[in-house]
Amino acid sequence: MKKWLLCFLLFFFLHQDSTTQNLVPNPSFEENDTTFCGIMQAWDFNQTINDWQNPSFASPDAYFTNIDPTCFNYQPDSQYGGVVGIKGTQSPRSGEVLAGIWVYTIEGLNQREYLQVRLTPSMVTGKAYIVSFYVSLADYMESSINNLGAHLSVLPVSASNDDPLDLTPQILHIEFVEDFVGWTLISDTIVAQEDYSYLTIGNFFDDDATNTLPNNLASGEPGTYGAYYFVDDVSVVETIVTHLIDVENSDVEISPNPVKDMLNITFPEDVSDFQIKIFNAQGARFYERQINQRPSISIDCSTFPSGIYFVQIESQNEQFVKKLMKY
Repeated sequence: MKKWLLCFLLFFFLHQDSTTQNLVPNPSFEENDTTFCGIMQAWDFNQTINDWQNPSFASPDAYFTNIDPTCFNYQPDSQYGGVVGIKGTQSPRSGEVLAGIWVYTIEGLNQREYLQVRLTPSMVTGKAYIVSFYVSLADYMESSINNLGAHLSVLPVSASNDDPLDLTPQILHIEFVEDFVGWTLISDTIVAQEDYSYLTIGNFFDDDATNTLPNNLASGEPGTYGAYYFVDDVSVVETIVTHLIDVENSDVEISPNPVKDMLNITFPEDVSDFQIKIFNAQGARFYERQINQRPSISIDCSTFPSGIYFVQIESQNEQFVKKLMKY
C-alpha cells in the first residue's frame, strides 16, 4: 500500500481528561436586563444583552421572540410596518434571543458590525480549544459573503468608527454562507498562543478582500443592502485533542465533510485490517469498527449531535486522525 503522506502535525492525543465548560458566558444571548423593541443604536446592544459588548461605533442587534410582534426586532415574523425593511425571518437556534450583525454594506463604504465577549475563565496558553458559533443569512438581504470569522485576544478590542477591525481572525470560514433557512456552523480547533480573554465575531476583511454572491430572496427594501447574518450559540470549549495528524494526498478518502447523514470512507483495494473510531471533541466514542478487505464503507452519522468530531483510522503500523464537522 502506498505510504500516507503526513502533511502537517497540528495535534496528538496527549491526555484523556478534559473540561466541557463553555468559556463564553451567556452564549446564546438569553440573559438580558431588559428586552428591546425597535432599531438598535450603537449603545443599545451593550445595555440590553448581558456580558456581550459592541466593540465599535456600529450597532449590532438583538432579536427577541417574546416581545410585541410589531417591533422591528421581533422574530421570526415581525409585523413592523415602518420605512426600514425587515432583514429576514429566523427563529433562534436555541432559547428566545439571537443576535445580528452587518458584515458588508454598500461596496466601498467598508462598514462592519461585531460582537465581543469576555471569556470566563480565560483560555490557557498551550491548551487546545474548539471555537464555534452558528450563523444564518438574513433572508431579504442583497448578498451573502465569505470570510466570516472570530478573533481571540488578550485585551478587549475597540474602535471609534465602523470600519473593519484591523485584526487577523484565528477562526475563518472562507466559504460563502448562503443558507437563510437553517444555521451554519463555523468552527475550528486551535491551540491558544496566549491567555486569550476576549472573543470577537464578524468580518475582518475590507470590501476589496470580501467576495459577495447575490441573494435571490433580496427584498430591495431600504436597509437590506449588503450582507447581514444572525448569530447564535457561541462556544469556546477545551478539547482533549491536543495534537492531530492530518494527511494530504492520502489513499484514504473521507466524504462528505461536513457530513449530515452518511459518511463514506474509501480505502485502496489492497488495504486490510483497519480500525475506525469516531470521537467527539470531549473524547466520547461514537463509533468503532474493524475493517477487513473492504475497499469502502458508509457510516450513518444522522444521529450524531451537530459539532466537531475526530475520525481515527489505524492499521498495524500507520495511523491518522481527521477532523470531521457534523451539521
